[in-house]
Amino acid sequence: MHRAWTIVEVGQWIASAVAEGPSPTKSLFNMARTSHHFFDLAAPLLWRELRDECTLLNLLNILFDDDDDYEHIITDERQVQRFLKYCQFVRVIDIRWDDDDVPYLSTRLRIATSLLSDDAAQWFPSLKALQVACWSEPEDLILHAKFIVPSLRHIKLILPSPESYNRTRTWSLAVDLYLRTLARTAVDLRTFSLSGVTNHEPLWEPSLRALIRQLPLTSLRLTTITCTELIAEEASQKSTLEELMLLEVDAADDFNGPPYCADMPRQCTHVFSALRTFTIAGRPTVILNALCSIQAPLLKIEIIVICHHRERPERVKRHHYKDFANKIGQRYPCLEEIFIRSPHSRHDNEEIWVSDFQPLLVCEQMKTFHIERHSGIVVQHEDIAALARSWQRLRSLKLCCLPGTVNDGANGFSWDTLLILRQYCTTLEHLYITGFHNHPPVPVPPSPPPESPVKTLTILCPPPIVEVESVALFFSLLWPGVQLHTPGGNEWMEVISLLSFHRHQLQIQACRGTLASSTESMNQLLHRVEKQREL
Repeated sequence: MHRAWTIVEVGQWIASAVAEGPSPTKSLFNMARTSHHFFDLAAPLLWRELRDECTLLNLLNILFDDDDDYEHIITDERQVQRFLKYCQFVRVIDIRWDDDDVPYLSTRLRIATSLLSDDAAQWFPSLKALQVACWSEPEDLILHAKFIVPSLRHIKLILPSPESYNRTRTWSLAVDLYLRTLARTAVDLRTFSLSGVTNHEPLWEPSLRALIRQLPLTSLRLTTITCTELIAEEASQKSTLEELMLLEVDAADDFNGPPYCADMPRQCTHVFSALRTFTIAGRPTVILNALCSIQAPLLKIEIIVICHHRERPERVKRHHYKDFANKIGQRYPCLEEIFIRSPHSRHDNEEIWVSDFQPLLVCEQMKTFHIERHSGIVVQHEDIAALARSWQRLRSLKLCCLPGTVNDGANGFSWDTLLILRQYCTTLEHLYITGFHNHPPVPVPPSPPPESPVKTLTILCPPPIVEVESVALFFSLLWPGVQLHTPGGNEWMEVISLLSFHRHQLQIQACRGTLASSTESMNQLLHRVEKQREL
């Protein structure tokens, strides 16, 4: 058997083969064409591998050989053509303005603009996704209009924080020009995100309305102060809009900083005929306001509770979560997924109960229910039993809080609770809990169903155990093949090892069954062939 060839050897073999033509002219032509084919095959793979590092700096390094001196750069035509050649394969660009890169990047971008053609489509004709974040000068944003091409499908524009720039009329005009260029050029844009806006800017409203009206958007992300009555009405008339995100935050995606947005006035109700996913991040009053102002056949809601605010912070109470559940249950009974997160604990330290979400039980099609917060979540067996009976199509359940907030009375998960989940939620695949009671004795579950869908069980703060074999037997019979994830001690590591061994045995049995079935089918086929030969 011959050894596998390396890529270099394959390339050398092909190059040698095409060089053996009868005519020097033909051989030269074939060599050039082969080189071109190699490039066409390799360049897309190269940019696919570098998509996470495809920053503007990396792209401009193709155009400029000198990485140190950015004030006196001489670029010849060969480098320009090389840059344009590689640009044909770029799909994603991330433009981030770090403090150290501002003069370096600005200078190179201006030189590139003067060198290259005015035809914007020549820059990145296949560009699909663009992110522009944290520039410092209005002129820099105007230069970024070069990256708006007809092939663009996703754009994320993050305005710099108020502390990093001096807002002027020129600055607002630059943003408005960028929005109008986007609406005119990116005719196939599907996702538009504008974040970092902290105050209402009337100048941008007509441009935003035109952008929403003219482009086939399926996803729209705005800050709450930007989504005025007119913009909300324009978006509600968009028959292609399936996802809407309203965020009372600044440019940070991780919601770690306090929001700077001014208060959003209470809105009228807007009907979104095609909207399926809605995300709202803000203080409780902002969240309730948004839930009251949107009427749509939603399938997924994500709520991110933020307590901090520069002027009017709010302390989150238990009744706020009850209000969320009541409003969602009344307006969106067809929901399939709910995610509720509270990333801060300073003003959200009051325990909530699973029973607070009882109004959501009317959503009989529920498949995913996640609550994740710092403070405690009180779970009672009867609440999980009611949840399991109502949400029999549930696939993922997550009730997690910080391990430090768990005590003996703060979590009612038990052996019996897990059994009732298996009994009613027959499609459950993922279960995430903070902890559970392991009161002895460890029960032995009844015979497992023919197919157990549960794939992962995560216990963030597992209780101490003594009967390792009994616990492993319980989980292996409860959900055969389950993968247990927990940061527990040595005893829990032994349970994980036993479950892994059991899962491996099940895989061997499944392979044997498949092999036996294949052998039986082959024997039946041979038997039919022999009968046909006899006839």
